[in-house]
Amino acid sequence: MEMQINKYATASLTAIIATLLLLGIAFAVEVPTTASVTVNEFVDVTITDLGSTGITFGSFDPGTTDNVASPNPAVDITVESPTNIDINVYLKGTDWTGPAALTLAATNVRYDDDADLVGDSGNALIGTLTTAYPTSPGWLTVTAPSGGVAVTTSVYHWLDIPAYQYAGAYTSTFTYKADSS
Repeated sequence: MEMQINKYATASLTAIIATLLLLGIAFAVEVPTTASVTVNEFVDVTITDLGSTGITFGSFDPGTTDNVASPNPAVDITVESPTNIDINVYLKGTDWTGPAALTLAATNVRYDDDADLVGDSGNALIGTLTTAYPTSPGWLTVTAPSGGVAVTTSVYHWLDIPAYQYAGAYTSTFTYKADSS
């Protein structure tokens, strides 16, 4: 901020300052200014596969449902304490591939943040695996710890085997994503 004073005001101001100094009176001029800062988003997330060989479902008969993964929970998602923005968690997977190029749809897998798939413990977070990430806000939103204690959410998985599914070993890839968008 700049102060402009004309020549007559300058003479009067000089006389006033000289008088104040002779009288021993202190004076100060204050000029306010604006300061600003932008705090950047900081995200620190750890996704941990709890199985030594990934997620294993074992062997099940055709026509069975709610077959539990091993281990279950299979994955822990930890939002570490420096994170200063809410985090959305997304899951996707590939269709299962098996013998003679046969497949089992990814949508036969369900996941949740607790071990209670049927009653769901009062929350509505049961998700169905698809081959693309669901649209925002994602399956689960974890509130930012913002310097507090880290927040860990476990992910549980179940697999349905359709009655007509051809026998054999099948594999899939599950992908977890955590971001602030």
